[in-house]
Amino acid sequence: DDKNKINFSDIISRVEKKSSNSKIAKKLRGRNILVTGGGGSIGSEICYKLLTFKPSNVLAYDNSEFALYNLQKNHPKKILPVLGDVNDFEYINYIVKKYKINYIFHAAAYKHVNFLEKNVIQAVKNNIFGTYNVLKLCNKHKIKLTIVSTDKAAKPKSVLGYSKRISEIIAQKYQ
Repeated sequence: DDKNKINFSDIISRVEKKSSNSKIAKKLRGRNILVTGGGGSIGSEICYKLLTFKPSNVLAYDNSEFALYNLQKNHPKKILPVLGDVNDFEYINYIVKKYKINYIFHAAAYKHVNFLEKNVIQAVKNNIFGTYNVLKLCNKHKIKLTIVSTDKAAKPKSVLGYSKRISEIIAQKYQ
């Protein structure tokens, strides 16, 4: 019931920066967009939001068959699921060329702190080298890119934080 609903802005005072939807719509309308990690919680939400800007295609690129299946169940014809890994440069390069991708939202990352503390090599491989592959791809094909990171990268104290911070630094240097 609405009287018990708590609004985030009631608890935390902050300035919200809102971007003009018309500016975003102009940049994304009619474009072919790839969302890495498109089956995950953040990536799937990005896919759903992108549909409102009327792109030509939204591709959800993810290494989880189950996540892509769930995503496609909700939007069977609007989002194209592509099973793949950001560490497979040749395959993601093939997908980018095949679908003439104009824009990438890079949300693919392992994000569970407890798992990553026990799986450091996979965290580094996916979060750092996966991001590096996406950066190389964007540079090679002159594709616009938005990278999704985490607050854990601001003052890293975990494998997640460090791996995402390193990927941010690489992205800044790659510009």
